[in-house]
Amino acid sequence: MTVKFLSKENKLDYVWATSWGVSTRLMGALIMAHSDDNGLVLPPKLAPTQVVIVPIYKNIEQLALISETANKIKTALQNKGISVKYDDRDTFKPGWKFSEYEFKGCSGTYCYRPPRPGKWNRGSGPPRHPRKSYLSSYRY
Repeated sequence: MTVKFLSKENKLDYVWATSWGVSTRLMGALIMAHSDDNGLVLPPKLAPTQVVIVPIYKNIEQLALISETANKIKTALQNKGISVKYDDRDTFKPGWKFSEYEFKGCSGTYCYRPPRPGKWNRGSGPPRHPRKSYLSSYRY
């Protein structure tokens, strides 16, 4: 396509134009703008996984109880259009999983563990902005 305009000298000149198509350069700018030393910090609408549910358990019985509730939460969030992953892999500890998803740019983690008698069962450390981290317990 040839686009020209009439210059001050009354000559036809070519237009200087750019393309705003998505390219690797745009992806690089997105990563530069939305990252820090710990990995990507993607806005939830751009993150491939918006929420990850990580179970914290000591034995298979606790995992089974946590899985029941976690799968209900996962289904409820998916029905609302939120991309959710329930990471019940037993080959990695929860801390490793948190680091993995933080590095990948997941915008939120939801930790599930059994309640601890006599201890405060809700809360978490301060998340990296804009990430949200939620620590919760369930009743069984």
